[in-house]
Amino acid sequence: MHPSGRFALSTGDDKSLRMWNLIKGRAAAGIKLPGPGTNVVWSISATRYAVSVGSQVLVFEVASGEVSDPRRVRQ
Repeated sequence: MHPSGRFALSTGDDKSLRMWNLIKGRAAAGIKLPGPGTNVVWSISATRYAVSVGSQVLVFEVASGEVSDPRRVRQ
């Protein structure tokens, strides 16, 4: 859930990440991921969001939708 309560992010087994406009009740944007996403979290400033895909965490810029900081997670 976006800090404003106006948007939400969801991931699916179809390797998609969708941003939902909760005011209009419909999908606002979609991104194809390299694999199924599991966890999604907004940054405190709400200008970025991160999604975990396998052993990676992908950080997206809201304004551009581009990956800004891919990182591998070590266990």
